[in-house]
Amino acid sequence: MKREALLTLSVLLASCGRDPNQASFEQNVAQVFAPCNDAEIRYLAGKHNFQTAFEPCGSNNFHRFSWSPDGTHLYFGFTMSHHIMDVGAPDKRVITVPASLPAGEVAWLNAQQIAIPVPPPHGQEADPYKISVFDQEALTVFDRVIPEVRELDHLTVGDSAREVLFSGVKDGVRSVYRVQLDQGEVSPAWPWLQGPIDNFTYTPQQGAVAVGRGETVTLYQAPGGEELGVWTGVTRGELAPEGRWLALEFDGPPVSVFFQRHWDELSEKARERELRRAKEYEKTLPKGTLTEVRPPSISLVDLESRQQWYFDSFQGDQFQWYQGAPSFFSVRLWGFEDKQLKPNVVLGSFGDRIVSMERGELPMGVHRWEELSK
Repeated sequence: MKREALLTLSVLLASCGRDPNQASFEQNVAQVFAPCNDAEIRYLAGKHNFQTAFEPCGSNNFHRFSWSPDGTHLYFGFTMSHHIMDVGAPDKRVITVPASLPAGEVAWLNAQQIAIPVPPPHGQEADPYKISVFDQEALTVFDRVIPEVRELDHLTVGDSAREVLFSGVKDGVRSVYRVQLDQGEVSPAWPWLQGPIDNFTYTPQQGAVAVGRGETVTLYQAPGGEELGVWTGVTRGELAPEGRWLALEFDGPPVSVFFQRHWDELSEKARERELRRAKEYEKTLPKGTLTEVRPPSISLVDLESRQQWYFDSFQGDQFQWYQGAPSFFSVRLWGFEDKQLKPNVVLGSFGDRIVSMERGELPMGVHRWEELSK
């Protein structure tokens, strides 16, 4: 988002005449494109009870991440490399994964082994995909070829440590498959789950499958396929291991590209005034100019009461329940308080928020889902 806006920024400012509001607008733009502020990110993370896995202003262009089941190791991948960090070690030791770069989401089989979907080498696209299993203690890689199914993604452990579920494309349709790594047999995961799908997650502790199709997530009970609920306006879901809380990803309410200030930077009146000025200025820009973005956001559903909330105190994607502690979760950070910041992997907890929500209270940055339609 920022890169696209920056490409047009100099042209827009150079082509526009001076007016009484321009100085304020330029200040807002400068704030959006200001250098990374380490202290600001630490402050906002602490304010909302998050921990950052990496330095706030590091080279954090993460494509994907995944925590080990015991919460002691973090897999993370960039464009050209992927690694595992020993989070519990004093030096946070990092090793490079000696397998090919993944085609999609990876899956920890246990605290020692991780399964990686690997595409065929460049120039050999007709070759089959495979799942590579890296053992971080033995430093070995085992490959299991996946015939006929292509574009592997959304790997997750099945009902045993040697069973992997994944999505893949066959005959032009993305569906869900399972493979027994020891035997190599690939088959549809469940007869009742037919493609096309966009994504899925599986919670083996509950035998529950959350399937994303467009802007609808459906929760099913495996192995029979009973429908447990349908949610619209969302794109991806993941059920907590204990089974009560369903996290959903969605594109949040629009945020101005040119006005992003965290909540403590301005008084409420000043914020409203500056936002109005930015909106008025946006009306003068050439048609098609990027003026707003919808941040990747998180919603939470209580499956007991069926109440649903969403959060704007933090924003991110690739939601993952952190199995090292109940109610803890992790996302790839987009920003805090509608302000886009340097990407990071952050770890937080719903604990205090859930206590308040169960009492009917709305903590800072928590909103009822129904408010989005007002």
